Amino acid sequence: LNTLDKTMTTIVFDGIILAADSQRNRTHDSDSFEGQHCRECSAPVKRTAGFVEKLFVPKKKTMFLGERIIALASYGSVAITSGLKDAILTGIDPEEASRIYASFSASGRVFRSGGVLILTKNHLWQAYLGQEGYELTGITKFPHVVGSGSPYARTALEFVSPCAIEAVAVASHFDRATGGDIRSITRKKGAEVKITKVTQGMLDELKLRG
Repeated sequence: LNTLDKTMTTIVFDGIILAADSQRNRTHDSDSFEGQHCRECSAPVKRTAGFVEKLFVPKKKTMFLGERIIALASYGSVAITSGLKDAILTGIDPEEASRIYASFSASGRVFRSGGVLILTKNHLWQAYLGQEGYELTGITKFPHVVGSGSPYARTALEFVSPCAIEAVAVASHFDRATGGDIRSITRKKGAEVKITKVTQGMLDELKLRG
């Protein structure tokens, strides 16, 4: 697995729809559920009550590299992704986000890695921050998948449906670090930019279309 596949989530962009799970996980917990460990540090993983919103739509017009941001999707350490999102939304050069990681390390706390997918009108960018530093990558090949559920999501995209929502749904059945309600955002001309909570009825309708 590569670094992005180690994060405990599943996020998929199929070229039109950006979808993510909402399960909250934590590591280093003694009563973790059996058989699941962090693929980065091998610590036990525990599902926690509630959910974490991994998709975000800016309330006001925000630009990134000359294009308006439609949505952000975060994965990995919440502390790191919060810092990255703030840097992106306030117009700070994201490369300065490396200072965020340095300040965390100086505090003596352990923060491994985190990233933010930046969906704009015509592009998808991936801002990543970890021990190896900061990296910004332009994504040109779709579908694009991030997280521990990636193997299942990629298989679903190839053999079940090309839809990001269905790919996350399949991953949630097989990856214990993926779960909770699925959220989605559509990048399509004329479509309202909002976060949609995917219902079972919506999933059933997608299956019928498939």
